[in-house]
Amino acid sequence: MTGTLTDGPDRPLSEQVKEWILDQIFSGVLRPHERIVESMVAGSLGVSHAPVREALKGLEALGVVDIRPFSGARVHRQTHQEILDAYTVRSELEALAVRSALERGADLSGLSTLLGDMYHAVASDDMHELAKVDTKFHEAIIVASGNVELLRVWRGMQPRLRAYITLVTPGADPHWTVALHPPILEALQANDQEAAVEAIKRHFTLARERMEAGLADS
Repeated sequence: MTGTLTDGPDRPLSEQVKEWILDQIFSGVLRPHERIVESMVAGSLGVSHAPVREALKGLEALGVVDIRPFSGARVHRQTHQEILDAYTVRSELEALAVRSALERGADLSGLSTLLGDMYHAVASDDMHELAKVDTKFHEAIIVASGNVELLRVWRGMQPRLRAYITLVTPGADPHWTVALHPPILEALQANDQEAAVEAIKRHFTLARERMEAGLADS
């Protein structure tokens, strides 16, 4: 991506810079509380400082970056409670999305492909790709709900949660992670709202417990 950014109405430079910085955080290149040097980002991407500043402000609004006078921008260091609370909130948001998606008869056929992509990422030992496809799987459920506000709230939480998962659980078992998803897909395919809600809540209960154990050991 270095030096290849072009401004346009569909993808403004600031959005592309924001995606690049997020990718640096998700991949662990930028660590919690590490300073994000505006001039270095601008130089790496071949852009002026203006879109970098705008990108950093956008990331601050998402809670991913902290900007302080005289000290610049740093990757936000989340507390343990913040991340555990996020799991609880996401569980409720996605349970609501499951109910809404099934009630409106949404097309959820794309989830099968995404689950297949998860298995492929595991087989390729590509944990970064697995995290990306996992996010797409859950986002597809939120989108299927047809609730624009629900999608906005979910997307606002996602960067913080994904960044922390990447950093706290580098040794997580990818097979275990993928195995959380087939019960959700099966219940959705069967149009069984009660089973689907139970599956999504069990997913987050187990994930939260594993994250809590990881935090205790860190």
